[in-house]
Amino acid sequence: MKIVHCKYGFPMGGAEALLVDLMNRQIQKHCVYLLLINDLFNEELASKIDSRVKIIRLNRQPGSRSPWFILKLNWLLLHSIKPDVLHLHSYSLPAIIHYPKHKFFATIHDVDVPINYHKRFHRIFAISQAVYEDMKRRIDLPINTVILAPNGIDCDKIETRSSEPLNIQLGEPIKIVQISRFDVNKKGQDVLIEAIRLLKENYNVKVELTFIGDGPGLEPMKKLVEEYEIIDQIFFYGAKSRDFVYAHLKDFDLLVQPSRFEGFGLTVAEAMAAKVPVLVSNIDGPMEIIQSGTCGYYFQSEDPNNLAEMILYIKNHYDEVISTADKAVNYVRKTYSIDAMVNKYELGYYDK
Repeated sequence: MKIVHCKYGFPMGGAEALLVDLMNRQIQKHCVYLLLINDLFNEELASKIDSRVKIIRLNRQPGSRSPWFILKLNWLLLHSIKPDVLHLHSYSLPAIIHYPKHKFFATIHDVDVPINYHKRFHRIFAISQAVYEDMKRRIDLPINTVILAPNGIDCDKIETRSSEPLNIQLGEPIKIVQISRFDVNKKGQDVLIEAIRLLKENYNVKVELTFIGDGPGLEPMKKLVEEYEIIDQIFFYGAKSRDFVYAHLKDFDLLVQPSRFEGFGLTVAEAMAAKVPVLVSNIDGPMEIIQSGTCGYYFQSEDPNNLAEMILYIKNHYDEVISTADKAVNYVRKTYSIDAMVNKYELGYYDK
């Protein structure tokens, strides 16, 4: 089978990391292409792609209106590659792909995505129950069009927390990590920074917070940290490779994911696999991963006061928190398997 995965760009991100895992498994049995339209390409992440995957880059400048790229894209699909499966990873791609009578497949990574082109998809893969329910609620599609294919992670590659006493148990400040792109309106880094200020001013509790990621909201958040005079507590590492994250998650006492909306929450599952306690906003995607509190902790979304209170609770009840984290790792290993994810896609491709 000849499979083409088509995206606008290939930055460092959770969706792209999962695509790498998917292609590297599919190439064992199929001919796989990655077709990228825009000149947005993370070399470090791309280096993890199996060398047998054929990567085609059109290098369009984002926002360009030149018709040449559309013509080139369609020529490649119609006359050169001729795929059996055309798997789209950007919801608006059907607007520029003219491939008569061909079945389109799509992966939907978030809730509330536009649904203008849903009728052109033969199969839609939802990465979580939250995304699945959102799609079924908003779109009237034939049965089995939307398939639940939960994201998978390679737990064996993630270094786990030691049973040795951690920083917090030795009386040191609790070490918190937050990992995501600085898309503040979605990821909520401002809520977490505000909570750190409240912990210092209202509770005289000092924590160390490390942000891993970059994006358009990075510089405004640095200025906010300076304004709050907590620059000695908050560290910005910038974007880091998945290898770095997998090797260093275990060094932290807590992962916080303060998102305002989220279809899944890959780093939450990865932290759980590292036996690191997690604290998430009470929105559908992350709450699904922590089993509504069975495998992690949560706070009221967009409420920095409640977030500060929950960080304080975790700090003061860390033996209980570690017990929850130890239980969570078994749940993640059982539920979020890469092999299970790949099999869901395979069945979706073949099922008529």
